[in-house]
Amino acid sequence: GMRAFYSRLAHIRRDHPALRTGTFDTLLTDDDEAIYAYGRREGGDWAVVVINRDAVSHTVFLDLGGYLTPGLVLRDVLYGGGPYTIPTGGPLTVPVAGLAGRILAPAPALVLTKTVTPTADLLPGDPVTYSLVLANGGDGPASDALLTDTLPGAVTFAVWVAQPDGADYDAGRLTWRGTVTAHTALTFTFAATYTGGYGAVVTNTAAYTHTTGGGTATAAFTVAGPPLLSITKTVTAARLPVRVGDVVTYTVVLANEGESDAAGVVVSDTLPSALLSDDLRWTGTVTANEHLTFTLTATCTGGYGAVVTNTAAYSHTTGSGTATAAFAVAGPPLLSITKTVTAARMPVRVGDVVTYIVVLANDGESDADGVVVSDTLPSALLGDDLRWTGTVTAHKHLTFTLTATCTGGYGAVVTNTAAYSHTT
Repeated sequence: GMRAFYSRLAHIRRDHPALRTGTFDTLLTDDDEAIYAYGRREGGDWAVVVINRDAVSHTVFLDLGGYLTPGLVLRDVLYGGGPYTIPTGGPLTVPVAGLAGRILAPAPALVLTKTVTPTADLLPGDPVTYSLVLANGGDGPASDALLTDTLPGAVTFAVWVAQPDGADYDAGRLTWRGTVTAHTALTFTFAATYTGGYGAVVTNTAAYTHTTGGGTATAAFTVAGPPLLSITKTVTAARLPVRVGDVVTYTVVLANEGESDAAGVVVSDTLPSALLSDDLRWTGTVTANEHLTFTLTATCTGGYGAVVTNTAAYSHTTGSGTATAAFAVAGPPLLSITKTVTAARMPVRVGDVVTYIVVLANDGESDADGVVVSDTLPSALLGDDLRWTGTVTAHKHLTFTLTATCTGGYGAVVTNTAAYSHTT
């Protein structure tokens, strides 16, 4: 409407001093077609005004070779037409609608660019830096230009780095209104923090408006994917099944197959009562594509025939997981004892030598430590008693041989007993 038209005229007058205080030079008077054109100059600023008072359109030919330098580019700053380049020879051709006019002047040419650094592999909580450049490559100033930049919800403004006069940030929005003079540029730089989640593409668009038009510029950065943690656990031993007293080795591997580091990971492994060793407690960072290995050694202290199960676990803000390893403990020792006696003749006579064979067998899966074997000879025999303490390994038989001389007891039956004792 009329209000917008007069507002535009006011902006044009403000942008061009020549229209306010410049010289007034008549360039063309055509009463037949009701055309009037004049020029105004002030320092390095100039304008050519063409008025068509006729009701029909006309093409106006202006000879400006002696008034403006050939090659200069003008635009219609009133309605946006052009560009119009002053020819080297001949008139400038300008179409003008009926009952209208044109104001030809050096016009601004605004261009907005926007960048962000870094652009890739960000993590939640990382800083970013945005830079906006509003440049005027034209020959005329751009007054009352408006620049706005609304930050995405996952980006929090931190601090200005380069803040032109009039630039402000409030409630998630950067604003600036002012003039960009010809052939200059304004740079707006600020730091921000990314507060969103993993795996996002964060796009931010700034925009400018001016009476000559408007434009936008976009900058984007990508956030790395989340950590992908996993845990595995294995157990090894010198022999299987494991026997009481054996050493077992646990290997726990914590892997991060994701794109981001995982900070503040907690790994724990509490050994069961059947194992003697220190528990595992660890807190730290697992970098992207890293595998951490933890090794625990423990001694099996009991539980014949049991299956010993042990679980390692990790926890992180992105989740948690467990891994379990198990081994079987050998069954208990199975001890037995037998005893036989032989002699050169039967029945034995006083003075003959007799031979005792004592066999201690362990038919179980585990060694028997601390076994005590005893055989006390009766008074009718002269020889050394048997006293032995030691280990009977699994599936082994131990043989003890005793010889003794029969010293008396005509007609008697000489009985002798061998015995073993063990914790089982």
